[in-house]
Amino acid sequence: MKSEEIKNLFRLFEAAASELEGIECWSARELQELLGYSKWENFEKVIYKAKESCSHAGEEIAFAQNYFAIQTRRAELVEKRILEFERVKAREKLSQTENQLSGILYERGVDNQGLYSHFEPLLILATAISKSVRNLYCKRT
Repeated sequence: MKSEEIKNLFRLFEAAASELEGIECWSARELQELLGYSKWENFEKVIYKAKESCSHAGEEIAFAQNYFAIQTRRAELVEKRILEFERVKAREKLSQTENQLSGILYERGVDNQGLYSHFEPLLILATAISKSVRNLYCKRT
């Protein structure tokens, strides 16, 4: 299609436009002529097919939106479970380390000599670090 033809058609379509309650619209009878349909019955069939296509497209779009919403939620749940699993594993490892340290201190007689209080701040620090790590995981979920 030549540039002049396109400009001419554009002018014709713009001239056929009217405004109804602030919305630009066109009369189907005027569009019939602009689009080259000589009989209203033929153009009416085209309009019906267009309406039908739009309604099916709406159903497909609704299905796609629902599908992606479900997939997004699944991904969120999987991520949440992974983070929870990592948090539990980190807590178990910290608990094992604390138990090992406590056992070593006990074996060395630190508790019997009253020196446990010197190591208590380290255990408090380890517990604080554990809580910080746990809070980081909780904030990410």
